[in-house]
Amino acid sequence: MSECLYLSKGKIEIKCGGYWFSSAGGKGSFGYFPHLKDPEGYPLFPDTELLGDIKFFINYFLGLKGKDKALFKRYLLQDRKNLLQSRLLVTDLELTEESKKAWSRDRFQILPRIKIDPERRSVEKHMLAFFEASYLEGLTLTADIYLGYVAKRDELQALQELIQEALKRVGGIGAFRSRGFGRGEFKLSWNGIEQVRYEPQGNSDKKSGNFKIVLKNLVNFRNKRILEGSYQNVTTYFGISSIQFKSWIVRIYRDLFGQWLDYELYSKIHVSDILPSKGGEISSPPPMTFIKEESEGEKDVRIVDAYGRRQEDEEESIYLKKPKQLGDNYFVLNNTVIEIESIRRFRNVFDADTFTTKKEEGAGGLFTQEFIKKGQDFSGSIYLEPGIDGEVTQRLLFILENVRPMIGFSIFETHLEPIEKISAAEEEADGWLLLRDIPYQSGILNYYKKRQGSPKNYVTLSTIHTYSTVLKRRRRPIIGIKQGSIIEEAGKDIRGSVIPYRKLKGKIEIKKDAKPSIKEEHVLKEKRGSLKQKDKVTKISSSQIGIIYRFKEQYLINPKACKKRLKEYLDKYNQWGHEIEGRLPKRVLEELFKVADQGKEGDFMSTIESYLDSYYHLLFCEKYAKRRGN
Repeated sequence: MSECLYLSKGKIEIKCGGYWFSSAGGKGSFGYFPHLKDPEGYPLFPDTELLGDIKFFINYFLGLKGKDKALFKRYLLQDRKNLLQSRLLVTDLELTEESKKAWSRDRFQILPRIKIDPERRSVEKHMLAFFEASYLEGLTLTADIYLGYVAKRDELQALQELIQEALKRVGGIGAFRSRGFGRGEFKLSWNGIEQVRYEPQGNSDKKSGNFKIVLKNLVNFRNKRILEGSYQNVTTYFGISSIQFKSWIVRIYRDLFGQWLDYELYSKIHVSDILPSKGGEISSPPPMTFIKEESEGEKDVRIVDAYGRRQEDEEESIYLKKPKQLGDNYFVLNNTVIEIESIRRFRNVFDADTFTTKKEEGAGGLFTQEFIKKGQDFSGSIYLEPGIDGEVTQRLLFILENVRPMIGFSIFETHLEPIEKISAAEEEADGWLLLRDIPYQSGILNYYKKRQGSPKNYVTLSTIHTYSTVLKRRRRPIIGIKQGSIIEEAGKDIRGSVIPYRKLKGKIEIKKDAKPSIKEEHVLKEKRGSLKQKDKVTKISSSQIGIIYRFKEQYLINPKACKKRLKEYLDKYNQWGHEIEGRLPKRVLEELFKVADQGKEGDFMSTIESYLDSYYHLLFCEKYAKRRGN
C-alpha cells in the first residue's frame, strides 16, 4: 500500500498602480511614519499582512458553506480547536528584479495626513502626521506561496480555487486602501502539485546510523519562545529544538502511513537541535567561556575563550569595556563565530471568527515579533539506532529526504547525507559542551571541587519553560543549566545532550552577513537645496517649517506674491542678524528667492521638497543618534 501527501507552490504577482504604504506598525518620531523597507532600501510589504488578507476574503466574501467551510477551518486557520499551524504560507511582497532596476529613490514621497474633528470641523489635536509612501505605478510586486501538505489531491485543488477567488477580491494591500492606496492587478499562478508518495523498496541498502540534515527556510522563520512576562515583545528561538523536529517526524509519519510511532521506536530516534549555520556545516551554541570584549570606542571587537584562564594570566590590552557573554544569536563553526541577524515587526492577534484584533486580557493585542528572514541555512545531526525495524528505518529516511519540514510557521528545503560517527575520547577533550538546557543537577554545580590540573565546571543557571497543550497554559518553570555550559564529566543521562569540547586557541574570527549599502532612507536626493548638520536644525521651530510650506502654496497661486514675501523675510534677516539666522539658515531663503526669481515652477517646488525632506531626516538623526549608539 502506498500513501501520498500533496504540496503546491505558486507565485503571486501584483502589477501596481499609484501610491502604496505599509510601516508594519512601525513609527518614527514627531508624527513621521517611515515606509517598511528591505535591507537594500526597496519597499516591502509583510507576509503576515498578505496572509491575513487572503484568509479574510476567503472567509467573508466567498460565502463558504458546508465542505468548503470545513476545509478552510481545517487547513487555513489556527485557533484553540486546531493547534496545527496553517497549511498556507507566503513570503514578503517584494519588487521583482526588473522592477528593482526601474526603481528610483524619488518614488519615496512624504505625504501629510490629518484627521478632522467632526464637531469642530477642524484638525484634531496632535493628528498631523507625515507618511513615507512609495509610488509603485508601473512596477511589479511578487511573493511565493506554499499550500500543503494535504492528504487528498481534490482537497488541495479545492483550496487552490478558494485562494484564487479570494485574490480576485482583494482590493489592495497596505494602509489607506479607502483613499486609493495599495491598488493593483493581482495574479496567482500555481506551479503544479508536488506529490510525496512512499513505495516500499524491499531489501534496501538504506540503514540506520548517523546523518547530517541541512535545511533552508523558504519563508520567514518565527519560532516563539515560551517565556514569562509580557507578550508585547515576542522573541524567537534561533533554531529548531530536537523536540520540535522529532514531533514533526511523528506527525508526518502519522499523516503518511496512518499510524503513530510507538514510544520505543520514538526513543531510538536522536536529533540534535538544528541551529543556524553557514555552508551546511554543523554549528553549536557558543560556550559560556566565550567572552566578547570591545575597545572604548567600539571600533574593535574580539572574542576570547576564557576556559581555564586565571585572573593573573590576563594581559593588559586596549579592551577596557566590561566583557560580555555572547548572545543567543551567536553560533560557533570551528574557530569562527557567526552572528545571525533577526528582524522585529509589529503584529496583532486577530479573532478567527471576526478577523478583528483581540482585546481581552492575555489573549492578543498589538505586539512586536522577532523572526529570521528567509534564506538562512540550518544544520544538525540525526542518529537512528540499529535496533529500529528495517521497514520503519526506510520510512523515516524517506520522510527526511523527501518531505519539506513545516516548523515555526515556515517551510524548509531539506538535504540529508550520511556521516561517520563523530567520536572523541574523553581524555582528548577538555570537557563536554551542553547543547540544550537540562534540568538542574546538584552534582554538576560543584563550586568547591577542583582536581589538580583540571578546571571546574563552567555553568550558567537558567529557567526552563514548557507548555501544556492539554491545559493550554505554561507549566511551572524549573531551574535548569543553560546550553553552552561546559561540564567536566558527562554522565550517561546527559550524553545525548553534549558534544566533546576543546579549548580554542588563537584568534577567534567573527563573521556577519555582508550588509548591502543602503541609501539615505528618508531624504529624496535632489539637485538643489538640502540642509546640513551644521545648520543646527533642532533649533528650528515647527512654525518656521510651516512658513516654508506656505511658500510652496503661495507659489502655486501667485509666484510674484511669493517672491515678494521671500524678499520681505530676507530683509528681516538682514536687519536682525545672526540671532534669527541661528533659528533658520539664511541660505535657505536666499536659495529659494534665487530659484523663484528665475520663474521655473518645477525647480522651485523640487527645492522646497528637498529642504523639507532633509529637515525631517536630520531632525530624526540628531534627536536619536545617541539612543541608537551612533
